[in-house]
Amino acid sequence: MRFGTLNGNLEGFWVVAHDSGELASDTNTYEITGLDGDADIEYQLIVRYIQPGAVNLLLNFNNDTGANYGKQFIFGRDTTAQSIRFTGQGEIRITQAVSGSSGDIAFSNSHIFAKSGKERTLINMNCADVSGTTIINVEKSSSVWNNTADNLTSMQFSQSTGDIKAGSRFILLKKVHATTGMKLGAARPNKLENAWERIYAKTLTSAVPDIDIKDLKGDTDCVYRLIVRPISGTATSWTGNLTFNGDNAGTTYGIQRLRGTDTTADAGRSVGINIINPGRCTGLGELNHIEYLIYAKSGYERTVLCTSAIEISATTITRLSLFGGVWSNTTDEVISIQLGSSSVADAYGVGSSIELYRLNL
Repeated sequence: MRFGTLNGNLEGFWVVAHDSGELASDTNTYEITGLDGDADIEYQLIVRYIQPGAVNLLLNFNNDTGANYGKQFIFGRDTTAQSIRFTGQGEIRITQAVSGSSGDIAFSNSHIFAKSGKERTLINMNCADVSGTTIINVEKSSSVWNNTADNLTSMQFSQSTGDIKAGSRFILLKKVHATTGMKLGAARPNKLENAWERIYAKTLTSAVPDIDIKDLKGDTDCVYRLIVRPISGTATSWTGNLTFNGDNAGTTYGIQRLRGTDTTADAGRSVGINIINPGRCTGLGELNHIEYLIYAKSGYERTVLCTSAIEISATTITRLSLFGGVWSNTTDEVISIQLGSSSVADAYGVGSSIELYRLNL
């Protein structure tokens, strides 16, 4: 990306409103202040939470700890798929820990509609109790704050016991609207600060078995958003998968999934596997739509949240899935991402599209 002088608004553009950085020490609570929900209208909240144990991360708005929150959620734990509703709660659980230990990881992504006038709503997906190649829980939820009048000006994060541990990170983005203006960092050559920037885009003009996205700097870029829309170029059944740095021969990945197929919901866990595998095609011309959010910085296991709609043909979507994924390598910088098919010829057919965005923090 190369810019001259930037003037005016970039309507609908997401920009970073707050970034805690990776916390240098444990803290009992964390707070984001100085917000203006009525002007900003929408927020995206990305949290990498280092757990003090099997402890949920809790969110309150405007220090409101009354019984003013509700939640409906579905989750997958090993082979159990379940749906639960909470009403009259004193907070929103944005990660759902079950049996984790101190130092385990939870990773969450929330979309918040913040403007007053009606109840405030939040849609969240998260995985929790991540350690090595094991993910205990993956969840998708909708939450509500039953306050229709007050401007949303702050967010408070806490837990029922222990501390939010060092290494946790809170990233809040806001959507730019024509009435609010936009504050950017420096617009440097090839980098627009405080915003999502597309760094790779490809639409295939010939079929290939695999795709390799190279020259990444995961320790600098930290957070990636990857959108993959494969169109099968073969009648042979194949599974779409994700790996990092060409590491696909060992046992360094794990997943926990929640899946809906027609009228059947199910869940499953795999540990010590060689890929993260949310995609699948079984016929020529079938389509997948897969979106990944990746926390790529080294120092801890790398975490992935993924939604996928697979085996799409005409008006039929065969399966919808939510995945939590992990790469247990904690030391090597992410320098490449591979989209594989177990080398099935012509798997990624003509018209398949891939986009990778980095979050410039």
